[in-house]
Amino acid sequence: MDEDPRYIEKELPFDTEMEAVFLGSCILNNQFMDRVVDYLEPDHFANQLHSDMYDHMVGQFRKNKSFTPMSMKPLFEGREELPEDKTSGLYLAQLAASSVTMKHTEAYGRVIHDYWLRRQTIQISQDTQSKAFDKSESTGADIIEEIQGTLSGLSGFSHNGQELVHISDGMNKAMELVTLAMNDENPITGVPTAIDSLDRATGGMKSGQLIILAGRPAMGKTALAISAAKGAALAGKNVAVFSIEMEADELTLRMASDFMADGSSSFSYFDAGNGKLEHEQFNSLSRGAKYVSDLPVHISDRGGNTVDSVRMETRRLDRSLATRGAKIDLIVIDYLQLMTMGRSYRGNRVQEISDITGSLKRLAKEMKIPIVLLSQLNRGLESRENKRPLLSDLRDSGAIEQDADTVLFVYREHYYLKHNEPKSISDQADWRDELKKCEHLLEIIIGKQRRGPTKTLRVEFRLETNTIRDFTSC
Repeated sequence: MDEDPRYIEKELPFDTEMEAVFLGSCILNNQFMDRVVDYLEPDHFANQLHSDMYDHMVGQFRKNKSFTPMSMKPLFEGREELPEDKTSGLYLAQLAASSVTMKHTEAYGRVIHDYWLRRQTIQISQDTQSKAFDKSESTGADIIEEIQGTLSGLSGFSHNGQELVHISDGMNKAMELVTLAMNDENPITGVPTAIDSLDRATGGMKSGQLIILAGRPAMGKTALAISAAKGAALAGKNVAVFSIEMEADELTLRMASDFMADGSSSFSYFDAGNGKLEHEQFNSLSRGAKYVSDLPVHISDRGGNTVDSVRMETRRLDRSLATRGAKIDLIVIDYLQLMTMGRSYRGNRVQEISDITGSLKRLAKEMKIPIVLLSQLNRGLESRENKRPLLSDLRDSGAIEQDADTVLFVYREHYYLKHNEPKSISDQADWRDELKKCEHLLEIIIGKQRRGPTKTLRVEFRLETNTIRDFTSC
């Protein structure tokens, strides 16, 4: 049989020079590893020496230790892959000298991974072809099933190692949780917010949940998010806050003001930010600052505007915490409408929002933590007489409601009543009474909850100190 030109042997796809530049860049700046360590493995390198070097680098990086040319020199002893005209020191120096920027390093890592995928695909196709020609081996159906499973693994569908579990496993886990809850006087199985009525209504913020916290401007979204982050941190949970709108100093001032709100020298976080504090109030701020500084809360006010940046920074933090035997327990993102997917959607914002919420839901499940995502509401509700939010008010995409496990709305009657002073003098007395009655009332409306009922909670809200507490009446 004549040789089929489609099967003429070609050189496998790889680029050892690119591998060398990539490694040199990481040696020169170890932090570049943050961009690639989650997907690039030592086996992905075509050159065995490069594979061993990267394996060493990954090991050091995950131990939170640095790697240098000196620490890598033992890897070169007796290696045939080392160019004949290069000593180990000279080769390492050459690698470091060829370094590129972080952006290019990440791109090179993606190409190295892509070439490995191509080599694997070629090998799989050759093995499959050999089996298909051998009629004494597996059936055609068996061969197809085998290649489907192999390619599925390569494409990343099985990257987390999870497989289907028997229903009994799920039942056993459910029984364990129920038993724990029954034996616990305060059965909060998720991450607590320290707002007792909210924790009792939801059982805490559960692992793998995407929790949407939505409201119109000035309703208290950020206040509730900060309060929940503080409550979780006080329970010993590690919290990551991605604030796209506010700076870290404003968020921490709010927390400090909340800590000291019940004392005689309480202060407004707004006044603190503008230096309008009495001597005793400043001392109170200093004490509050100490409390805040001791919390296991990590704030990013520079990144977080894309899902990739949230994922990258979260995993970086998780690796750092792992060196101390800890892990990240909660992510808070403020807020959805300021995020992008980092690539063009040709003006299709609805699809982009859908992809953002879907990606964040997957991240919550991957990392087994709750994610609280703040969201704006449509302006349309302002034209209604009853301005309490509904699920249909979620802005930009129906996927927000679909992807969310829990939807919390915040609503302050005082805000709207204050801007609706009656013109008739005879009605103003009643208006002032109503205004005073709901001055510190915040409604937390549970609009959706996969694991529980919907309901409305009424809590005390002190805007000036960012304080949210339970109370019995308003």
